[in-house]
Amino acid sequence: MQFSDEQRAEFIEYLREGMNRQQAAETLAAKYEDPRITATKFRFLCRREPTFERQVREAEIEGKGTLVERLERCAVEMAMGGHWPALKFILTTYGEQFQWARSSKVEVGGTVEITAVAGILSRYLPPEMFDELMQVVEERMIEDTTTPALPPAVEPDIEAA
Repeated sequence: MQFSDEQRAEFIEYLREGMNRQQAAETLAAKYEDPRITATKFRFLCRREPTFERQVREAEIEGKGTLVERLERCAVEMAMGGHWPALKFILTTYGEQFQWARSSKVEVGGTVEITAVAGILSRYLPPEMFDELMQVVEERMIEDTTTPALPPAVEPDIEAA
């Protein structure tokens, strides 16, 4: 199959707009109502014609920049609309003071009082779930013998034993 100059130019233009080769070929196939137009045939054309291959590569590079700009704009719009994952992305990408959040794993150190956790959970759980959860936590704390709750008041006298 031979591609017309117009089809070649349109393929390259679609790549400049941010489409990948598959999308560009599918768009052309739909436009010309010709299922023979495929990304594979454009790949073979690139192998046969180094000039066309160079034009395709340049268009793909330009298209990646266009795509990144569109994705950034989309992320900003989502963040401004209250989408929390998009907001985290924007902050961690552009806000140097938020670099600590770039890792998906955030470690929390120190101890948290059970009353603080209970206060947070009581705001978000229905009362029956909260009561059930607190009962389970209290039972597990009583059962947990790996760490003593308090150190002994007096050290045992090993020599007296």
